[in-house]
Amino acid sequence: MKTLKNKVVFLKNIPKRYFVYSLIIALVLLPLICLKFYQSYVPYPTELSLSGTGTEMGTEYGERTGTRIRLLLKLYVFYGICGGNEALLESRQATALKIYDGLRKEYQDELLSLGESSGAELKALAYGNSFLDIGNSKFGCRSVVIKNGDLFLHGHNLDWDSIAGLARWTVCVIRRSPSDGRLKTVCLAYPGLIGGLDVINEKGVALSFNQLGMGKGICSEPIFIMLRRIAEYSSSFEDAQKEIINVPPGMPFIITLSDAKTGDASVFERTKDVVVERKIQNGKLGAANAPQGVIAGKTSLDQVLSQKTVNGIVELEDILRDRQVLMESNIYSAIFDFRNNRFFLASGTIPAAKGKYREFKLF
Repeated sequence: MKTLKNKVVFLKNIPKRYFVYSLIIALVLLPLICLKFYQSYVPYPTELSLSGTGTEMGTEYGERTGTRIRLLLKLYVFYGICGGNEALLESRQATALKIYDGLRKEYQDELLSLGESSGAELKALAYGNSFLDIGNSKFGCRSVVIKNGDLFLHGHNLDWDSIAGLARWTVCVIRRSPSDGRLKTVCLAYPGLIGGLDVINEKGVALSFNQLGMGKGICSEPIFIMLRRIAEYSSSFEDAQKEIINVPPGMPFIITLSDAKTGDASVFERTKDVVVERKIQNGKLGAANAPQGVIAGKTSLDQVLSQKTVNGIVELEDILRDRQVLMESNIYSAIFDFRNNRFFLASGTIPAAKGKYREFKLF
């Protein structure tokens, strides 16, 4: 008891200014500590496993990611892409709803239930899934396919922007098991996208998207959803190849297609109404954001590929983070290794490929 009284007396004798100084120091240091933690922390991607009908998958998707969907629609779509202009947003959403009307029913159902369960408006989600096709953003990517004996790898750098500062926190790995006979897929996307930028199906058919030019709003199917549809309905390279070559009118694109079971791979470029195919050569295939036609070797990515031998995951990681390949806006980097039922994903830092690649199971 005497000891406790002595401590109280001691505290009372400390000048009040010392308490004030301590409080000021704490108020200054705490934000710095929080900032340091924010900068050093590497967020883990969100993993979602969805199954059932389009409606059921959309409902679960919205319930799991509703807050992030609404945040992205507000910060990135409204303030970022539309500059906070309400009239512009409404006009673009109206165009997006027309595109939505042309979707296959299973994707319409999924988008509709996603809106209902997430608290986001259908027109906002429709626009979020088609803003590239409408022509409101332009960014770059890099894709690579490697075939070396039993090794078959499909890699992709998504070089975008900061997504209103949320890029580190919003990468999603979405596994879908439709109940209507469509193939199972693993898709890399962001909350609110029912399609994706990279997708692989249970047969080993993988697709990656690189933007080649600006869309003009003339399309019946957004590019993100198109990639997923092709993956869900294509059991082979030939099936997907036919779909890509005969896609309906829409934005320019570069699509990298590979089939891990057969070892086939090609890059498809659409600049206007014609789709040009460039096949894998000498076990290597690369695509940047410049039209090459059937001729390889034009880009810095091609030059790096020509100088490197890839015998495993580590070597391909080194290529994807090479200073002649990697863009500072890279927000995720993925490598599909279907033959070993795994993929590797670098995310949570920018540029992501400079960081650690985490290993995930595919199917």
